[in-house]
Amino acid sequence: MEQDYVESHPAALEYALLYGVVGVGWRLDPGHAVPECLEEYRKGHEATYKNASSPVPLALAKMKPGDLVWFMAKPKKKGNVLARVGEREFKEFNLLQGAFTEYVLYIGLVVGFWEYQNTPLAQLSDMISVVPILHLRAFTLEKSEGKWKVKDWGGFSPEPGDEERVGQIAERFEQRGTISRLVNPEELTEFSKRVWYQLVYRRRAMFRPPSDLPPFGL
Repeated sequence: MEQDYVESHPAALEYALLYGVVGVGWRLDPGHAVPECLEEYRKGHEATYKNASSPVPLALAKMKPGDLVWFMAKPKKKGNVLARVGEREFKEFNLLQGAFTEYVLYIGLVVGFWEYQNTPLAQLSDMISVVPILHLRAFTLEKSEGKWKVKDWGGFSPEPGDEERVGQIAERFEQRGTISRLVNPEELTEFSKRVWYQLVYRRRAMFRPPSDLPPFGL
């Protein structure tokens, strides 16, 4: 989820972290029936956004369980976002507002398929077209003189070249586009897998003896 989107929709990242999803808006016309499948959404999307069609929600639909995604929290000023939808006021997001004082990279494992969520909270956050994930906080970064540096590896054991790989990932969040594939996909895919599995194992080891760990996954 790229930074401009999070900045313009201040509850989007909070929604992603609280509800375990990654996604975008592009809500269908209120009069349109809630789509039960991607094909229904595709037709409704074309009817709703005749002059402003976007491939982003359909790109989300290509994600499948087992895929890995990255998203970033950027520093922002402290402050609460209070919003009202109809007669209902939502304050849940105050739990996280103001918590992002540094650049933080999260890594997520896709655990389901595309969903259309049209709840009031999803509308408030502009997080309608989503994919469910399990996410972990990965790295804390800083940017100095145009270069990305890792301040905290979060328990990950870096190898030579890993800081440059993190920089390549972070740099994608400076580009236009809400969702995009990583450049240099083969190298960064293997790096992403290494990050995910190592963080999962190390954080599970805090609660279970090593002999109790399965060979893969969660």
